[in-house]
Amino acid sequence: MLNRNKQMKHDSRSLNVVIIGQGAIGLLFYHYLKQFEPLQQERGNKNFICTTLLATDQHDKSQRSYQFTDITQQQIQGDVLFTQDKHLQQADIVLCCVKSYHVSTAIKTIANKLNTKAVIILAHNGMGTVEQLTKDIIHQHTIAAMLTTHGSLKTEKYAITHTGQGLSQLGLMSNNSTDDNQINLLMDFTEQLDKVLPSVTWEEDIRTAQWHKLAINCVINPLTAILNVRNGDIADEAHLTKIKAIISEIVAVAQKESVQLDASKLLEKVILVAKSTAKNSSSMRCDIQAKRATEIDYINGYICSLGEKHHIATPENKNLVKAIKSLN
Repeated sequence: MLNRNKQMKHDSRSLNVVIIGQGAIGLLFYHYLKQFEPLQQERGNKNFICTTLLATDQHDKSQRSYQFTDITQQQIQGDVLFTQDKHLQQADIVLCCVKSYHVSTAIKTIANKLNTKAVIILAHNGMGTVEQLTKDIIHQHTIAAMLTTHGSLKTEKYAITHTGQGLSQLGLMSNNSTDDNQINLLMDFTEQLDKVLPSVTWEEDIRTAQWHKLAINCVINPLTAILNVRNGDIADEAHLTKIKAIISEIVAVAQKESVQLDASKLLEKVILVAKSTAKNSSSMRCDIQAKRATEIDYINGYICSLGEKHHIATPENKNLVKAIKSLN
């Protein structure tokens, strides 16, 4: 367990941040961190964040800017500073914002260019990606997870809209370091991110938080995609029986993984999230509509895999996986 109060007392320092992925979430965090840079410089703050973006198409010289629309519909255009090898070598934080099925490849591709002190933060839907990282990466780097409820919609190439204010949680997943340097980097990043896109909190038990978000995603993502509806429609009483059945399987599997979940509280949370994001289109629905691969294997598929591991039947989740894959 981390002593949060003790860790928070250290002096802030400059942070070199590399964001992997030019999707809706990657561009969201890139924008807010980038907007913070000139403010720090104006204040004469020598300890500031330097953020770059690692994108799959960054060698396209015609693409050097992005468009951001905030919650009030105000549009801002900004420049993109793409990540070069020197940025990877100097990186303190690597924030990986790619789809779950791209995580292991994305990290493996840059691993030999990173210094071993770099902290890797995984920010994606679902679970099961850490198990796919190589032993060398897990041994050499501190691995953290970030969960966020901010809504972000990619409207065009390098154009996003911030559709909903949310909160973010960071927590430690794996740390083989013998000193506190990597933990200090994580705490620094948590503090700085909270200034630019609040609120951001440090979670001692990030695993349970991941399970709570996984449960919400297991319901809202596949049902909205299959029914082709917005999030708010899932809160309709007509879906209540199916939602309860999905949650029941998740709770049973989680218990075998030593995670205690409350079915009734999860149901309340699912309905609350569906209503609070009523006009939003889930990421899985967007993927289906755009004919892209979905993260179903890391959401409901993850529940099914653990069900097989623990000999627990998960027919509801299996049916959802099958239905989503038939749509692809």
